Amino acid sequence: MSTGDFRDYLKILTAYIADGVEWVSGATEIDVAWIWLALVMVALIAVMWVGWRLKRWWEGVLLGFHRRRGAAGEDKAANLLRDAGYEILDDQAKLQVTWLVNDDPQVYDVRADYLVRKSGKRFVTEVKTGDAADLGDRQTRRQLLEYAVVFDCDGVLLVDASNSVIYSVVFPKLQEIRGS
Repeated sequence: MSTGDFRDYLKILTAYIADGVEWVSGATEIDVAWIWLALVMVALIAVMWVGWRLKRWWEGVLLGFHRRRGAAGEDKAANLLRDAGYEILDDQAKLQVTWLVNDDPQVYDVRADYLVRKSGKRFVTEVKTGDAADLGDRQTRRQLLEYAVVFDCDGVLLVDASNSVIYSVVFPKLQEIRGS
């Protein structure tokens, strides 16, 4: 369709709409301006709905991409850990944790990517890709600290699958508290 054809089509469509507005105005005695305002409002709502649906679709696409990247990162991390001499004891290791909130026990689950062992020591392991693998990332640090507190292990590992690096993470204050 050429630009001229599109303009012709648009002119015809506009004429049909204008004729319809005039007919409705005559049949209902409603001012033409109010009918146009109603049409504009309906069009805006339709555009917003389509935009919302496109946004939801795009978020789904991104979520799928991140899940695939995460799964690929975990596969790569497993190989990195094995190559570094770690034995994988469990993947997607789940631990149920109880804490007290105003003396009321609350239970939640913590899931780590791997539990591994090397030289007789056990480590809880988190795998990250991209920017999340940066040790400066606040959420990553908090996640590793939670693992260090709740898992009964000798240490915490962060595997940066994007850069093929394994970091051993130590929280000195936590070691002081545990007397290690």
